[in-house]
Amino acid sequence: SSLPSLISRVAPPAYKGTALGAYATFQFLGMFIGGTLGGFVAGRAGFALVPCVCAGAVPGLAGGCPACTGRRFDGTARGLTGHAGFE
Repeated sequence: SSLPSLISRVAPPAYKGTALGAYATFQFLGMFIGGTLGGFVAGRAGFALVPCVCAGAVPGLAGGCPACTGRRFDGTARGLTGHAGFE
C-alpha cells in the first residue's frame, strides 16, 4: 500500500498519472494472469502443484515445496512427514 505513495513522490509531475496508471494496470494484470495460470495448473496437475509453480517463479523457494520434493503433507499440525526433523 506504500508503493503508490512512492510512485507518486518519485514520478515527475507531468507523468504522475501515467506512472500510477501503469502500476494499477500491471497489478491487476498480474492478478488475472496468476489466477488463470493457477487454475490451469490445478486443472491439469492438481492443486498440490500450484504452490510449486509459484515458488518456481522465485529462485530458491521451490526446494521447500512438499509436492516438488516428493515429501507429503499429512494435513496435521506436525506438517511434513518423511522429512528429517518432522518425523
